[in-house]
Amino acid sequence: MDEARLAAHAVGFGRGGRAILEGVDFSFGPGELVSLLGGNGAGKTTLLRILLGLLAPLRGEATLGGAPVRRMNRRAFAEQVAYVPQAHVAPFPYRAREIVALGRAPAVGLFGRMGARDAQAADEALAMLRIGHLAERDYTTLSGGERQLVMVARALAQGARLLVMDEPMAGLDYGHQLRLLGHLRRLAGQGWGVLMTTHHPDQARLASTRIATLVAGRIDSDGAPDAVLTPETLRRLYGLEPGDIPA
Repeated sequence: MDEARLAAHAVGFGRGGRAILEGVDFSFGPGELVSLLGGNGAGKTTLLRILLGLLAPLRGEATLGGAPVRRMNRRAFAEQVAYVPQAHVAPFPYRAREIVALGRAPAVGLFGRMGARDAQAADEALAMLRIGHLAERDYTTLSGGERQLVMVARALAQGARLLVMDEPMAGLDYGHQLRLLGHLRRLAGQGWGVLMTTHHPDQARLASTRIATLVAGRIDSDGAPDAVLTPETLRRLYGLEPGDIPA
């Protein structure tokens, strides 16, 4: 559905006299798992922050369904788009179900109280990711992979159909990376849209429906994984010489 797409249009951004993004055109929507690849300092996180309306571009704009993100009511935006941070340790020993239920905050409002419908949404999100058995566990005792799945469940409980994830695999062992990628691919197959940044082309190739590469602040390539992840693209992406890539 085009009306649900989150997009950047000719976005430019810089800081301290240095250009970070230049003329970036990019979008994603329901049914896609899109990986955004780029080296350190390529501008991946900056682009995510602009798409989320947390940072104003110097040129161009971000839109959701054609409406400028920066002018949208934040509650209305949260009904459609959820941000999934890297797994973190909560400062208090909340149960996993309580962390997931926090995703209902935009719907409940600042002074509202969560009810049975909100608790049901949290339980359904846990079940969807097959982590219902973690519901009563202290979040601080979970592994990194389990905490990341709880963060995804929180986003699902929010009710948004578009998920934006910054380096979701960071710090996870290979088994948890594969498990999380499998869940994300299933969500895309069920109609959610997922955008994630990553440093790792192998992760992107394994699960993505689309890959976009960010080089020198511009979208260098955008398409099917096998079409994008060529030796030539990898050389541009990571500044490699022809002999650096094994034949």
